[in-house]
Amino acid sequence: MMRSRSRLVPPLGVLLLSQLPLPPTPDSMASEPPRVATDDSRRAAPAAPVRTSGPQVKRAPFEQPVTAPAPAGLDGKIPLEGQSAFAAITAAEKEVTRRWRDTVLPKLGQPAAGAAPLGERMYAYLTKNPEGRGRNHTVISEEDLGRIKRVLDDIRRKRLPGAPAPPEKLSLALEEAVELGLEKNLPLQITRLNEDALETEIARAKAIFHPLVGASLTASRRKEVGIERLNDDRIILDGRRISDTSIRTPAAFISENIPTGGNIGVEGFFRRTDTAGERPPREFVSNYTVRILQPLLRGGRIYVATRPIKDAEYDWRIAAAQLQADILTVMALTKAAYYNAILADLIIDVAQDALARDEALIEASNALFKARLVTKRDVYSAEIIRAQDAETLARAEGNRQLAQNALSDVLGVPIGTETQVRHEAIDFQPIPSDLETWIALANERRPEIMAADEALKKSWLNVRVAQNGLLPNVDLTAAYGRTQTGTTVGRALDFRGDEWAAGLLFSYPLGNVAARSLLSRARIEHTRFETQLAQTKRLVELQVRTAEIRLRTSLERMKPLAVSVEQAEGKLEIARARFALGQATNKDVTDAQEDIRDGEIDLLRSIVDYDIGLAELEASIAGQI
Repeated sequence: MMRSRSRLVPPLGVLLLSQLPLPPTPDSMASEPPRVATDDSRRAAPAAPVRTSGPQVKRAPFEQPVTAPAPAGLDGKIPLEGQSAFAAITAAEKEVTRRWRDTVLPKLGQPAAGAAPLGERMYAYLTKNPEGRGRNHTVISEEDLGRIKRVLDDIRRKRLPGAPAPPEKLSLALEEAVELGLEKNLPLQITRLNEDALETEIARAKAIFHPLVGASLTASRRKEVGIERLNDDRIILDGRRISDTSIRTPAAFISENIPTGGNIGVEGFFRRTDTAGERPPREFVSNYTVRILQPLLRGGRIYVATRPIKDAEYDWRIAAAQLQADILTVMALTKAAYYNAILADLIIDVAQDALARDEALIEASNALFKARLVTKRDVYSAEIIRAQDAETLARAEGNRQLAQNALSDVLGVPIGTETQVRHEAIDFQPIPSDLETWIALANERRPEIMAADEALKKSWLNVRVAQNGLLPNVDLTAAYGRTQTGTTVGRALDFRGDEWAAGLLFSYPLGNVAARSLLSRARIEHTRFETQLAQTKRLVELQVRTAEIRLRTSLERMKPLAVSVEQAEGKLEIARARFALGQATNKDVTDAQEDIRDGEIDLLRSIVDYDIGLAELEASIAGQI
């Protein structure tokens, strides 16, 4: 069944169709003798219409070449090419022609339901848009927009209402597909796990400033056996135990690194000493001390001490930005895969529609061949285009399976899962181009730029730390404590005694080659990250410009493609009418059907390219348009 359009159709088709002779009725065919075409009748060809600068349509002289009558064949009959269309029909063939006219011809040229005739559509176009005035060219004219949407609606209208998806088949709207992809896409899950893992590094890095608590308990005993001298060394006894000392010491400490690069600690102990034979036999010692170690030059800066924390935070922010970038990528890939799956279905519909037209053309060609109105060549031509459309359908079926596999992969569902898509997701609504604003938004929002900026900040911190490494080590140490010794525990805990200590530790490696090399490398790395940030911004701008060019190119391609589809359908109407009357071969019919098929497929691809371009543009600017 042929679809029709309600807008632009070439004026030539209207006037040629109006000049075509009507086919004779069966009664007139039986009563009137066959008429042989004469030279005068061949000269009286209709004038070809010419579109002028105004809304009027004028005629230009148009003559067909005069051909000499064909010689008679061996049987004495004039060949078909030299006779009038119906002069060659014998009485036995009239019934075949009548049946063909009553059954095949109505199907061959019947317009779609509710479509206006060709002449009415042409008149409506000329009345509404004389000389193309009154059009809005800000983005796309209303005429082009309406034409593109009508072609798309006609293609989608041929699909039957979608049945509920079986249990083994997913049925997803576009928004549901995006949500499923964000939840189950495997590369996105890997990036999310990497971000979670790096987030734990922040707490681990902060642990270097957590207090460290410890305790110890030691015990020892010493028995000394030797020579004992009595009575002013007059009596010497060998092998005698001369001393027995036992010591028990519990101790505890707490220390903490501070953000200035130093360390502060408090430690204390309580010692009990028992000595046999001594007076007093028991002694207690208590002590606590506060110690401070603070670097003054190398390592004595807050940014040096807190570098592990800053590095962990930078790494996490870079991973978080990468996660956001992957989310935008998955959203764009999901939309693109979803649109491509719809495109594959619609191309199959176009190919099946083309095959239906081919079957009608083959039926008509066979009937006309039996009626000796056309040659066998027309039958072959119809069968050839059917074979071509069958090949197109087979290729479209394969592309549909590939599109379904690509959609399954980006959604994270098992490969081979059949997904029922909603074809109304493909729509065409052009947007005005605002390239400078899009580039500014991309430079402000894109996660890749944020990640590159965080990497640059991290490299600058490395440079500062490396510069600090050129300084000598000058460490300040200080300690203060209280202590007391007593024969009882209470007396030992009075802490009446005190002690303190202070000092400076200086060191410097001669040449300091390692620190200088580290600084040189840090500066080179910082320059590399600066260049990488500039390159990232260039790539982002290039992506935005590429998406804008893709939108503009798809939009410009849609305009002539929609016009070509309408013109091909107008051409098909005229070619079918002329072919039905035996006044022409079916070459124009096959050409028009091929143009319709290719035009509809190319238009669908352009619309899908535009929708994919919108998805890529939204990913490029990291936000809705």
